[in-house]
Amino acid sequence: MKSQNGYKNDVLVNSVNKNETENHCEVEITPIIEKTIKLNPELVKQYKKSNICSLKEVDSNVLPYEFHINNHENNLVYEYRNNMINQSKYNIFTFFPKALIFQFARLANVYFLVMAILQLIPIISPLSPSTAVVPLCCVLLFSVAREGVEDLARHKYDDKLNSEPATLYINNTFESTTSGNLQIGELILVKKDEEFPADIIQLDSSIENGVCSIETATLDGEKAPKNKIAAKVTAGIFRKPDNSIRNDINLVGVCSCDKPGPDLYKFDGKISITYSVGKGEKKIIETGLDAKQLLLKGMFI
Repeated sequence: MKSQNGYKNDVLVNSVNKNETENHCEVEITPIIEKTIKLNPELVKQYKKSNICSLKEVDSNVLPYEFHINNHENNLVYEYRNNMINQSKYNIFTFFPKALIFQFARLANVYFLVMAILQLIPIISPLSPSTAVVPLCCVLLFSVAREGVEDLARHKYDDKLNSEPATLYINNTFESTTSGNLQIGELILVKKDEEFPADIIQLDSSIENGVCSIETATLDGEKAPKNKIAAKVTAGIFRKPDNSIRNDINLVGVCSCDKPGPDLYKFDGKISITYSVGKGEKKIIETGLDAKQLLLKGMFI
């Protein structure tokens, strides 16, 4: 199950009304905000009791990072990005303007530009303008060309990462897609020797008790295999008695967890899932999450 980044500030905006007769402020909780913090009702009470008239945004640091599982429509309200990676600095339209601005951010280039301009004025300088203009142009052309080659390499690497194959479980079928097209909350199947196409939360494994062995050398340099394990209540729900993968499970849910951060070994959250097998009875399970269930992009199974 894919998890990813970010609340936008405009999603977190509250409206504040001044009630002059009672000399206090009433903070209105919009439907989006109430939905965002519904897993922590105490926050709603806190904001409604607030007397700070300058409150324009909910502090994103105290809000849970929430997304819906296998329900793309409900996640649209949060305006999360997809899994597309973009490490390049420029595109075809912004390359020359931004590359030149980047070059003149260096004081040395600014100095030689000023000297070249001064040498264009015969009264100020007896030297030929070409003695300053030509070297400056050569340096700039070389630097811009190097920037272009490096950024082209970044574009190719991004395309390679974004086109990596991934298997998506949707509408009781397994569909092939690419890493860049994955959306937050989708259910993903990762097989042996495959790289995880996104940061995901492990729900189950083909091994008993939901255990899987991973390699994290690309992230922390450690080649020794590490074990990850699914939560006890979710381990086994995707497996048939013969240990094959189910394709008749209907599952939705909500996950609330830590916001993305630089710590590879810290993760806390909770998950609530409603599922049924075929036309069977719906079951609801809830459990906490920790780093044992977190599988990061770049790891291998």
